[in-house]
Amino acid sequence: MLKILFVKPQNKIILKLATPPLGIMYISSYLRQYLKEDIRIKIIDNRLYGYNEEQLCQRIKEYNPSIVGISSITVEDGDMHAAARAAKRFNRKIVVIAGGHHPTQYYDEVIMDRNIDALVLGEGELTFLELVQNYMSGKGYDGVKGIAFRMDDQVVRAPERELMPDLDLIPFPAWDLIDMKAYFRVLSMSGILGYRKYMSILTSRGCSYECIYCHGLFGKNFRARSVEDVGREIDALVSRYGIYKLEILDDIFNLDYKRAQGILDFIISRSYKLKLSFPNGLRGDLLDYNILLKLKKAGTIACGVAMESASSRIHNMIKKELDINKTEEMVRMSSRLGMLTGSAFMLGFPGETREEMLSTINMAVKSELDLAYFFIVIPFKGTPLFEENKMMIAEKYKNVPFSDYNYFRGVFNLSSVSDKEFIKIQQMAYLRFYLYPRRILRILSKYLSFERGICSLVSNFLMMFIFIFLRRLDKAHLKAKKDAL
Repeated sequence: MLKILFVKPQNKIILKLATPPLGIMYISSYLRQYLKEDIRIKIIDNRLYGYNEEQLCQRIKEYNPSIVGISSITVEDGDMHAAARAAKRFNRKIVVIAGGHHPTQYYDEVIMDRNIDALVLGEGELTFLELVQNYMSGKGYDGVKGIAFRMDDQVVRAPERELMPDLDLIPFPAWDLIDMKAYFRVLSMSGILGYRKYMSILTSRGCSYECIYCHGLFGKNFRARSVEDVGREIDALVSRYGIYKLEILDDIFNLDYKRAQGILDFIISRSYKLKLSFPNGLRGDLLDYNILLKLKKAGTIACGVAMESASSRIHNMIKKELDINKTEEMVRMSSRLGMLTGSAFMLGFPGETREEMLSTINMAVKSELDLAYFFIVIPFKGTPLFEENKMMIAEKYKNVPFSDYNYFRGVFNLSSVSDKEFIKIQQMAYLRFYLYPRRILRILSKYLSFERGICSLVSNFLMMFIFIFLRRLDKAHLKAKKDAL
């Protein structure tokens, strides 16, 4: 029997935050579907356990796998390489395969680590299956699309893998491979569901919009699971595990209006009394009052809309194509229906002026949003944003470590203001937004209406104040980075 171990590296963004690792859970269930009793799979989510390299090496030794798969985002780069080292320290014959956003975007850099044998680029189920099948038959990487590897010290990138057209053919995530209860005790993406019986789900993959900062791991075509398939997953989560809170992590759940209505109608018809959260965001200008009512009736307690900026120039530049006026109207409706309504804003787009950033902050402050995040724009490799600003990035940020590719307190600043002023603007944004008496009262009333809401309230405000006040450390942090450059 072939043993496979999947590792999700820890990250050190700010607070301990972990949602079930759906990517490797989907790959695990897909492998089981085709290889059945020929394989055994284990998952270690190191965001939960925080093993150092030595401890992780010991866990690997205890399990003794033949293949180790590591899924990583960019800020986890250091811990991804540590996990690969841990595997090879135990046994150089272990095949280490990395995948996820970071290896896909930075494949030519990641694969130079000789502790990593191959990379899965983009969507992972079919590619990982073929790699395992080739390993079992001794074929190496022959004929496998969607991978990168080394050959004679040269980086080889195989032809691109076609995206899976029918998501209903992918089995439900391998829930039995994780400790569900462990996730109930830590913050999740929404921040308000992480202490109760909840589970994250994906009802679609991909997005048809062309925003220049987006990695597009799942492609630029919206692929959706059927209402029936999503319904079967919800039924299974409720009946098998007693789940009563769902965190829906789609990029844009409501891109297909009719399908979104169908899923909400299913939830309403089941009378499960579920509580729903949409932390990644709903497309604000595709909402209307009818679907907001349906969201509320289905049990939605929190939703996000991505507004990014108040500047039409910025929206045109980033190809967001968002009707900001309608989005503001939907925010008002959502908030007045009692749903905790949040939005992500982005500061520091190329050439963005102080006035444009202040306009965005003013819009957020005056809105009926309950929560707001003021993220730093990061030019990830492979995005149009990166390609269009290569010279500036190479000149100013060449030696910035991946640990600083951090939306909250990273060192990037592509705007027209100085780094020092940029830090102050982001800090001011949080202070102005949250130190607003009417908003504080509204947040209190909504949080306290949720089950165990006070725990969530403390968690979220702790997070916000960390975002604001740890920024004061960045003066020394920024100086150190400049000295390194």
